[in-house]
Order: sequence, then C-alpha cells, then structure tokens
Amino acid sequence: MAHARDILQGVVDGLGGLVAALPQGDWQQVASHLAAPGQQQIIQQQQQILNQQQQVSEQQRQAIPQMQATLQAVQQQLQQMQGTLHQMQQQTEAKFQGVQQQTEAKFQEVQQQMEAKFHQMQQQTQAIPQMQATLQEVLQKQQQTQTTLQDVLQEQQQMQQDLAVIRWTQANAAIRFQNKRCLEHLHPLYKEREAGNRPAGDLPSADVQFPATYTAVFGLSNSELTKLETFYQVQFAGTLVQERRRAFWEYISEPAAS
Repeated sequence: MAHARDILQGVVDGLGGLVAALPQGDWQQVASHLAAPGQQQIIQQQQQILNQQQQVSEQQRQAIPQMQATLQAVQQQLQQMQGTLHQMQQQTEAKFQGVQQQTEAKFQEVQQQMEAKFHQMQQQTQAIPQMQATLQEVLQKQQQTQTTLQDVLQEQQQMQQDLAVIRWTQANAAIRFQNKRCLEHLHPLYKEREAGNRPAGDLPSADVQFPATYTAVFGLSNSELTKLETFYQVQFAGTLVQERRRAFWEYISEPAAS
C-alpha cells in the first residue's frame, strides 16, 4: 500500500513539474507553444522548396530564348528539307515522264523495225524456192566452169612442161654434142623437166657433183649418181654401178637421149 502511494506521489510530482514548465495562458497558447518547434522546421522546408522552385523557374526562364532559337532553327531546316523534297519530287516526276516518253518512242520504233523486218523476211521466204533453184543452177555452172578451168590449167601446165623440155633439150643438144667430142672437158646439162625442188633451166649446184671428164663419169659412186638422178629427174637404168654410169654417160652425150 505504501508502495502504491509512493508511485502515485511520483506521478503527481511529475505532473506538477510539467504544469510548472508550461507557459501561462489558455489551451490554444499552450498548444501553439508545444507545436512551435515543428512548425518552424516545416516553414524552413517550405521556404527551401520555394527557393528551389524559384531557382528552377529562373533557369527555365533563361533557357526559353535558346530553346525558342533552337526550335526556330529546326523549323527552318524542316522547311528547307520540305522544299528540297518537293524540288526532288518535281525533278523525279519530270525525269520519269521523259524516260517514259523515250521508252514509248523507242518501243514504237523497234516495233516498226520488227514489223518491217518480218515483212522483208516473209517476202524473202516466199522467194526462197526460186532463189534455191537459181543458186543450184549457178553452183552447177560454177562447178562446170571450175572443171573446165582445171582442165585448161592442166593442159597449160603440160604444155609449159613440154615446151620447157623442148627448150632445154634443144639447149642441151649442143652441150651433148660437145661432151661427146671433148672427153676431157665435160659441161653440165641444164635441167629439162619441171619437177623436184629446182626449176627447169637450172644447172647442178655445188652439192650435186657433175663430172668434169669422161674418166670422172666412170668413177661416180652410187650416191653421186642418185643425186644426179634427183636433180635431172631422170633414172639412170641399171642395177650395177657400172650400168648406171653408162646410162648417165649416154644421157649427157647422146642427142637422142631424153
């Protein structure tokens, strides 16, 4: 019981101290006094917020001219781009119209050329049978002409060969007569026939040894006689070298030899 009284007395003393600490006045004044520290803090925060808003507003106000200039520049660029785009569109339309006109004109020109070519080909096709008959006739005549020309050329060539043989045989006649009379000073004969790699009228070259005397004729070897045969296009008959030498001597000394 005493303990409870002590506790109650402590509460009363505490309330007394609290009452003593409160300011004099009515309850509104007391409440205002108690709320004064919190209100002061709130007012300071509001002032800070207001200052920040004013600062932001000032920055925004200062940035407005630059933003307006930027916006104006962007609008000008947009207008220029629109003008350029419009100009390009007009140029493109003009070029397209020009290309379209050229294409149509070229198409008509090609079509006309194709029609003319087709008409020409049609006419040529109709004339093909007659042309083929005419061509066949021309080819036959040409073939006949070529055959005739070949015959004429062959006859002419044979005549030239015959004339060459006659000409150089006559030229060799005196040489043969002289060789038969002068055995120690033989003279080479002219080539009489157009054959081999040497023309008629040629004399033996250094690689074809022509004997200078009668004795040298009968000293010719088989290989030397073969070279003389090749040059003169005449075969010196005989299987033995002595027979071939005799045939060669008759060829260069007898007028009747051919």
